[in-house]
Amino acid sequence: MALAECPLKFKWIHHDRLPRRPRSSALRGTEFHRKVELHNLGVVALDDATVDGYDAIRSDGSDEEAPAASDPWQTFNHSRFVNVHPRFVEVPFVLDLETGSSRGKIDAIYVGGDDDWEIVDYKSGSRRDDDARNVQLQAYALAVNDGAVSKDMPESMAVTFAYFGGDTYDETTAQVNDEWLSDARTNISDLLDLAQAGPFDPHPSPACRYCDFLHHRAPGQSFLTTF
Repeated sequence: MALAECPLKFKWIHHDRLPRRPRSSALRGTEFHRKVELHNLGVVALDDATVDGYDAIRSDGSDEEAPAASDPWQTFNHSRFVNVHPRFVEVPFVLDLETGSSRGKIDAIYVGGDDDWEIVDYKSGSRRDDDARNVQLQAYALAVNDGAVSKDMPESMAVTFAYFGGDTYDETTAQVNDEWLSDARTNISDLLDLAQAGPFDPHPSPACRYCDFLHHRAPGQSFLTTF
């Protein structure tokens, strides 16, 4: 996602290893995901899940969203997911393509009666339409399609971003077909190639507002003055 959003930002994070400041939003997101994971596993009831019940969590600064407008745990508790247990929870995968490989972990995969799979990524923040985010769901769907998640294959597949940090629950869902998968494979392959060889050009966007390196990025500063 960082690479799709801004190649220069990706270089500073993953090649140059520049330090990043911790963010409270990242801590909030990690705690939210941990609570939902335990709920989905049936380990602890969501209402009983408290911060005190979890290991110490430190922010890695990876969540760059604005603070949530509401309590994401309560929003989840009133969403369509609360009483439906996914078939896969926090499932890891390795996606191997010709230009490289990518590792990740899918929050949840729900399976319907006709073997229809819905890949869901939970967001503790509010909805933010950003094309760079789509690479996350593209990688997840490719992993499922290529057998990197399970030997079982779905009859149909959909991908969903589920947002729990706004005033109300929100989501974006896309149906996956052969054309969608082909475009996803091309996009992810190109990004893996770019990650190794560059060029690492800046891509100014509204996301510059939350960038740790904004004071080093004249294009981003200029963009925000006119945005």
